[in-house]
Amino acid sequence: MIYVEEKWFSKQIDFLRHLLKEGEFEVIIWMYPESKFSHLFGLNLEHGTDISGKSVTTYGNGKIASRTARQPLTKELIDLAENHRRNVSRNVDSFVIYKPDEFDWLACTVGHEGMCLVQDESRLSNLINAGFNASSEAPDGW
Repeated sequence: MIYVEEKWFSKQIDFLRHLLKEGEFEVIIWMYPESKFSHLFGLNLEHGTDISGKSVTTYGNGKIASRTARQPLTKELIDLAENHRRNVSRNVDSFVIYKPDEFDWLACTVGHEGMCLVQDESRLSNLINAGFNASSEAPDGW
């Protein structure tokens, strides 16, 4: 696992943009369970457990977070997220990235934790060279 400590919203957006350079990926945007939104910058939100990708965050007491449908990760989608920073910061738990046709996630941003995670450790030097605070060692308290 690669841990990318990036507490600033803009750096997490940069992380998503960096992934665009590495191939074609898909994303599910997961909301906080307490979010009352029915859509996020024009994207409908779904609820329930019948999903097309594994989540990163789990919640106790049977809480299930709403989420967007799985869709391509695009520059336009990332720009929308950046332009709706306030709503994203207050309502989005994570942007979870998948390879096409795979259920398990490849990478994610978890805004409130100031953390991005990457499953594939072979990407470590690429992330460091791109200027990200990345390590294969978990930070203290993680």
